[in-house]
Amino acid sequence: MARRDEAMMFSTAVDLQGRPYHLTLTTQHLHWAPMHPKRGYCQHNVPVCDIISVSDKRGTTNNRGHPTNGNSFELVQRNGTEFTVHVIERNGHHKWRNKEFNFRCRTSDKCRECIQKINEAIQMLGTSRPKRLLLFVNPVGGKKKAVHIYREKVAPLLELAGVTTEVIVTTRMNHARDYIIEEDLDKLDGIVCVGGDGMASELINGLVQRTQKDAGIDPNNTKAKLVTPHLKIGIIPAGSTDVIVYASMGVNDPVTATLSIILGDNQPLDVCSVHQGEELITYTVSFIGYGFFGDVLKDSESYRWMGPARYDYAGFKKFLNNKSYDAEIAFLPNDDPDNGPQDRSQCRVGCRVCHRAGEKAHQLKEHATHKTEAEDPQSVDVAGNGEQRWKVVHGKFINVSAAVFSCICKKSPKGVSPSAHLADGCMDLIFIRNCHRHQFLRYLLRMSTSGDHFDLDFVEVHRVKEFKFKAPNPERMSSADESDFGSDGNGGPLTVLAEANQNSRKFVRSHSNNSVWNADGEVIHQSDVDVKVHCQLINIFARGVDDNETRTCASCSKKWR
Repeated sequence: MARRDEAMMFSTAVDLQGRPYHLTLTTQHLHWAPMHPKRGYCQHNVPVCDIISVSDKRGTTNNRGHPTNGNSFELVQRNGTEFTVHVIERNGHHKWRNKEFNFRCRTSDKCRECIQKINEAIQMLGTSRPKRLLLFVNPVGGKKKAVHIYREKVAPLLELAGVTTEVIVTTRMNHARDYIIEEDLDKLDGIVCVGGDGMASELINGLVQRTQKDAGIDPNNTKAKLVTPHLKIGIIPAGSTDVIVYASMGVNDPVTATLSIILGDNQPLDVCSVHQGEELITYTVSFIGYGFFGDVLKDSESYRWMGPARYDYAGFKKFLNNKSYDAEIAFLPNDDPDNGPQDRSQCRVGCRVCHRAGEKAHQLKEHATHKTEAEDPQSVDVAGNGEQRWKVVHGKFINVSAAVFSCICKKSPKGVSPSAHLADGCMDLIFIRNCHRHQFLRYLLRMSTSGDHFDLDFVEVHRVKEFKFKAPNPERMSSADESDFGSDGNGGPLTVLAEANQNSRKFVRSHSNNSVWNADGEVIHQSDVDVKVHCQLINIFARGVDDNETRTCASCSKKWR
């Protein structure tokens, strides 16, 4: 039955598995119910947005979307009265699969009408489903299964949905980034990678840099207003951690990620720029850490032959070393009192925090258009209350890190920062002060289990928009020198440093060896950095995590099988 807010598109009699059904299509749902309800006869109500494809051809794939005869995939022509509808089946734990229903109509004309009307309903949704994708495959990332994942799980589904792909198997680091920056992208609907977080970072860096290049924006300008790319990015997980996919889908499953791309799902994502002085180092989208996590990544490069286990081995070595580093960090706190790093909220589908941040970011951009072109929108106070005051901390730290979102993965099921959001224009800045290794072990164990690792007296967490990090330099004799953090006017980091000038000078004279940064799994050797969040700078093919996604039959209340 059509709902009051839905227009009827057709209603007809069909056979399904040899049984007669009423098939009804509205602008929002495809519904079928048995003509003669009996035990075992189930009715279904499928949202049009969950329809993958409809065709009078039938693919030689099973219900899990895998080829039935090795690597081959083929669409077989049906007789003129039969058509197949492929829909999303939710199997629990956020996993999606391709479920096919084979209908038989009374006449070939009615069959063609059903196919045409269902395709029209999909087009009327207003979502832009991709038709042509540029797809990169990283053959050496993670467990080195990306090529197999593409052939066995990704390619059949893309062909089923009629998506054309140009596939490039990468041969070196930054292959994908350089290609995106230099080559023609005009005819594409999106860029996709089969790989891990490092590969995803390459795509994001390439696309953001290419967009700023085309817009004539200097990426080295720390106050530049960055332009959002018009292309979306798709990430099909094949890495060691896959934190972006976990946070945006709830599971690191290649089939689910591919289906989300096919449906044209959209999820905004914050991106951080990382500068040293007036030079762009990189863009990071998930995590950046100095100290323990930087040392682990750097040391693990010597054990690549171990595969993903190299991180555990390097981590154990660095844990025993228990080294801490001197640092000064100035940060600009988030100004939203309802959005804190320990509020125990979770970023889910329809997140109000992210929606509110998106509206505010739009207001800032509108306000900034009436100012000078060089003005940084994040420094504008729409309410007219003046500039926010920066805060500064200094001391010895085992680790300083920032999580742009929760960074959930198998090793940390609650995440590095469980309440961080995908698109709120903030990152969670985490300080782990110098402590005994037994205390640090408590932090690591809690982060990998319960998620209450912020409830420790040597751990601080702040939700911030930007931070400036300075490692000690034997030639720098005063941390209140304007060259350290730059001049930000009243309330800037320089002002706060001056207020604690005596302690800062004492700190700077005691220096130690510096660590490196771990930025989305890549080593950054520059210690002194300025990291700033750009709210909802990119869009990825994802729908967000939905904790209420299980669909059941309307009559028998059982999951589809």
